[in-house]
Amino acid sequence: MVPRWSSVLIFVVTVASWIASGSCSLQIEATDSVCLSFCGGFPSVNTQEGCLCGKTVENKVAHEAFLGIPYAKPPVGELRFANPEPASPYGIYNASYPRSVCIQKNTLIPKYNFIQGDEDCLYLNVYRPQNAAGPLPVIVYIHGGEFVGNIVPTTVGADYFMASGKVLFVTIQYRLGVFGFLSTGDDAIPGNFGLKDQVMALKWVQNNIGSFGGNASQVTVFGHDAGAASIQLHMMSPLSEGLFSQAILMGGSGLSNRVNKGIQDSLSLAQDLANTVGVRSKRPLTTKQLRRSLRQADAEDLAAAVDILKYWDTNPQMIFRPVIESSWDQGSFITEDPEKLWAKGEYRRVPMMIGYSQNEGAAYTVKIMHNDALLEELINNQKLFLPALTGYSTKNMSAINKRFFEGDLMSISTSSGLIKLVSESLFLYPMIKSIKQHIANDRLPEAPIQMFQFGYQGRYSIAAEYAGEELFEYYGVCNGDDLPYLFYNFTTEPEVDTPDALVTQEFINNHIDFAVNGPTLPDIGTVAGPNLALSQQIYFKSFGNDAETEAPVVSVLGRDNKQFTELEEIYKWWSTLEA
Repeated sequence: MVPRWSSVLIFVVTVASWIASGSCSLQIEATDSVCLSFCGGFPSVNTQEGCLCGKTVENKVAHEAFLGIPYAKPPVGELRFANPEPASPYGIYNASYPRSVCIQKNTLIPKYNFIQGDEDCLYLNVYRPQNAAGPLPVIVYIHGGEFVGNIVPTTVGADYFMASGKVLFVTIQYRLGVFGFLSTGDDAIPGNFGLKDQVMALKWVQNNIGSFGGNASQVTVFGHDAGAASIQLHMMSPLSEGLFSQAILMGGSGLSNRVNKGIQDSLSLAQDLANTVGVRSKRPLTTKQLRRSLRQADAEDLAAAVDILKYWDTNPQMIFRPVIESSWDQGSFITEDPEKLWAKGEYRRVPMMIGYSQNEGAAYTVKIMHNDALLEELINNQKLFLPALTGYSTKNMSAINKRFFEGDLMSISTSSGLIKLVSESLFLYPMIKSIKQHIANDRLPEAPIQMFQFGYQGRYSIAAEYAGEELFEYYGVCNGDDLPYLFYNFTTEPEVDTPDALVTQEFINNHIDFAVNGPTLPDIGTVAGPNLALSQQIYFKSFGNDAETEAPVVSVLGRDNKQFTELEEIYKWWSTLEA
C-alpha cells in the first residue's frame, strides 16, 4: 500500500512541474477546495473564470503575484478592430509568469522602436501582500506611452507598493497603436478599442478582486501619460460608470491636443493605412470591406505602417488616438467632444490626485534638441511643424513666438523655448484647465483634488531614453522621471538611506495614502468657489531638491507659492489665446 503522504508529494511535484513548464491552463472544474489542492504550496485564488495558481515574489519584500490573467478573449481574427469580449472560463490557470506585451512599435523610445509583442495580449497582473488582512483598497495602474507602447515594455514591479501591506496592485495591458485606436468614423471600425479594453479589465477587477482580498468599492485608477489621459476620458464615458472610486492622473490629460486633435479625419487615415499595407481595389471600398481587408493584413505590416504615415521623423507620436464615436450604442465609449463634456461638468465626480513635472515636454523634444539635423529641419519648417506638434493653428503662432522664442521665429539661439512650449501646451495647460473647470463646475466639495509636483533631480533620468543616447546636458525633470520612484523593476533599487531612497519612500507613501484615505484637504477645510485662489482650495505637495545642497526636499505648499503662481499664469495666458 502506498502511504498517503507519498500521493500528496507526487501531486505537489506534479503541480510544481506544470507551473515550471509554463503550461497555460487545464480544463478542470475549479471549486475552492480543488483550487487550493491543485496549486499545492503556490498562492491560489478561485475567480469566476477559474482557479489561478500564482507565485511568491522575493524581491524587496515577499509578496504574491498572479500574472498574465486573461480578462478578454484574444483580439485576433474577427475580433481584430472589434470591441473586446470577456475571457472564456479557463479551469485551472498557470498565473506564474507574465504574457506578451501588446504588439507595438514604440517610436517614443528609440531603443524600443521596433516591432515587438503579440496581438494576443489582453492580460492583467494582480499583486497582493502576504498574509494581508482584507479587504484592502485596490490600485489599478494604466500604463502610459502615447498609446503606442509602454514607457518600459516589461512587467511593472509592484514591490514598493507591496512593502506597505496596505493595498492590492493591478496592472493591465490594452491594445495600442493601430490595433487599439484605428477608426473608420462609423460602426464598421468605431475605434477606442484600447480604452474599451481598459473598461473590460476594470469590470474584471470589480467581479474578481474580492477573491484576492481586495475591496471592489475602493478602487483607485492610476495612470501616467496616456494612462492619465485615459482615466480622464473614463470619467466622461458611460461605459466606466461604477468601476472606480478615485483617480490619480500623473503627467497627462484627456483634454490635451495630443489626445483630442488629429492630423486628418479617421476614415482618411484608415484608407491611407490600407494603401500603405497593400490593400488594392479597382473600386472604392466600403468601410466594412476595408475592415475585412485590414483584418486579413499581417499584424507586423500594420504595426510598421506608422513610419510611413508620420509627417516628420517620429511625429506625430500619437497618430492613432481616441476618437469621438459617430453613433451611440451600448458599446460606444464616448460620443461627444471631451472638452465640451468636461466644461459642462458631465463627468464622474470622484476625488482626484493630479501630478506633474515642470518639463513634461522634454519627452517630445529632447531628441530634437539633441540632434542638430532634426533641430535644423524643425527650424526650417516651423510654420508647418509647430502647429502640428502643439495642435494650435498658424494664427496662434505669432503670440507663441513672442512668449517662447523672444518675439521672432524660432532659431538655434532661442530653441530652448521649445521644451517650455510643448510642456505648457500639451501637458500643463490642459491639466490646469481641467482643474479650473472642475472648480467652476462646483465639483470640489464632493470630489476634492490634491496635487503634487515632482521636481526631484535624482541619479536617473529617462531623458536619455527619449534621446536614444547618452546626454551631457540637463533638460530638467521630464515626463517619466517620476516612475523609478514608484516601480521597482523600472530601474535598480536605490541604496538604503540615500536621497533617492528617501524620495522613493515619500513618493510611494503619497500615492498609498491617497488610495487608502482619500485626498488630503488644505488647512482651511473644504471651502470652494471659482474666485478663490488654487492654494486656498487644493492641498499641494512638492518633491524637489534644496537649491544649495541639492538634498531632497518634500514639502507641503501654502499660499503664494511659486508653483501655484506659475500654474495660474499659464492658465491665464493659454485661455486668452484660445478665446
